[in-house]
Amino acid sequence: YRLTPPLVVWIGQAIRPPSVEPLIAKAKEAYAAIAGDAKRDAGYELSLTRLDGDGEDRVTKILTDEAVPESDREVVANVIAFGKGGIFHFWDELTHDEKRALVEQLNTIDLEAVERLYQRFIVRGEPSAAASVTPGQLQAPDVADLSRGRWTDANAAAHARGERAFRQGLIGFLELAGGTGSRFGYDYPKITYPASQVVNKSLAQMRAEKLRALEQEYGRPVPWLIMTSDVTDAATRQFFNDHLVTGRDGTRRYFNQVPEEWVQFVRQRVMPQVTDLGEFILEDKHRIVVGGFGHGDARDWVLSDSEVQEWLEGFGVGYVAMLNMDNA
Repeated sequence: YRLTPPLVVWIGQAIRPPSVEPLIAKAKEAYAAIAGDAKRDAGYELSLTRLDGDGEDRVTKILTDEAVPESDREVVANVIAFGKGGIFHFWDELTHDEKRALVEQLNTIDLEAVERLYQRFIVRGEPSAAASVTPGQLQAPDVADLSRGRWTDANAAAHARGERAFRQGLIGFLELAGGTGSRFGYDYPKITYPASQVVNKSLAQMRAEKLRALEQEYGRPVPWLIMTSDVTDAATRQFFNDHLVTGRDGTRRYFNQVPEEWVQFVRQRVMPQVTDLGEFILEDKHRIVVGGFGHGDARDWVLSDSEVQEWLEGFGVGYVAMLNMDNA
């Protein structure tokens, strides 16, 4: 068959990949707002170099890959324009699932925050936080005379206030469950560790039983916020789902103790490690080296989230007890 010229043009337009130029241009604007207008193209050019100098065809191929849906293209374009495109060096060697894992990890990283920190402390060399502590600045704590017994009037008053708060339903728990048990040879989320060796209860189940006991003692729910990390989130959620029991009344309880609606998981933020050029580092061909923000995220991220605040307020919570997972 012979195709007429208009039909040839139409077919060519139909199979041509969507233009990525607007995405790249917008990403360069975001980069210039942080690094300075003079460096608008510097990040993009560094990424092209890291992609073996294949030029913009390689960028187009990545951005239009089926593993990068339209909703994720802006994220990927920003990474490339910000000079971190080297993480896609092995893109063609990855499976579809590995490509998706890399893109999903990018969605957990605040790229602009990373770049601002890099420009401040590496490029401009601004001093980081510092503290000077001298003996004259320290104050000795008050000392209690325990020879007269531990149950002082102050202890009794504090205990009464705590009980009153539980009876009023004012208390919620925030579990810091972002770590693994690697220190004691357990390379899984620490919250899943079978700490009660005799009856084989995990730390999670032991906490759940504590919450159930508080509910029975004071007659009010105790919501349970669990702050996970990039390392523990998926496995922790799966562990809880594996121990979700449906009772005869249809109520679903974790470990047959805590109602499902009393528990909420929130993943803390992560910060990628960068080189002196501000590039990300790969620990595998499809995974970036990151580190958690740490316990500070309990306040700065989890409890600052409007959805978390609304959820806690729905229970009437006025105080949050922050708990270390180790302290069973």
